[in-house]
Amino acid sequence: MLGTPRLLGFSLRALVLVVAIGLLWTFVAGPYSGFLAALAGPLVSSDTALKAVDTRIQINHPSFAEPIAIRGLVLHYGLILTSVLVLAVGGISAGARLRWLLSLGVAGVALHAAAVALVARGLIWASDPASPEGGALVVLRLFAVFWSLLPAAMGAAWIVVYWVPRVRRPRVEPGDSVEG
Repeated sequence: MLGTPRLLGFSLRALVLVVAIGLLWTFVAGPYSGFLAALAGPLVSSDTALKAVDTRIQINHPSFAEPIAIRGLVLHYGLILTSVLVLAVGGISAGARLRWLLSLGVAGVALHAAAVALVARGLIWASDPASPEGGALVVLRLFAVFWSLLPAAMGAAWIVVYWVPRVRRPRVEPGDSVEG
């Protein structure tokens, strides 16, 4: 069970890391948004243009009166939170921590690119005169729900894959006899 000193240590590390990574991320956010736009571009129709403007990802389509922009920092917070989770938790070796950061980072980038492409496709569908009224609002609401739950789902998956097997393993204390 997580004791109070461990929980306080984790909380303090997580708080410091959220602030530090959040501040550092402001320097990476623009290029990362450009990278996401480049990855998601081939996943949308050929008449749709995705490009990064500062930290925003702009979606341009002939059916739009003006380009629609997604705030990049809103997209990026999931990577920051899952990174903080892996970095702040104790009891993990540096090698395992690095492997998990890389795995979650690759999964996060792939999910980011897919999400940007899906929201672009959804907004294009909603701009079609044949789509129901309020379609864009439905697309944006679904995207908001999906995107707000994604970091929690990634963190929960990491906990299940990494920690649950370790917690279930019986502990053998020095001097105990192992009966088999």
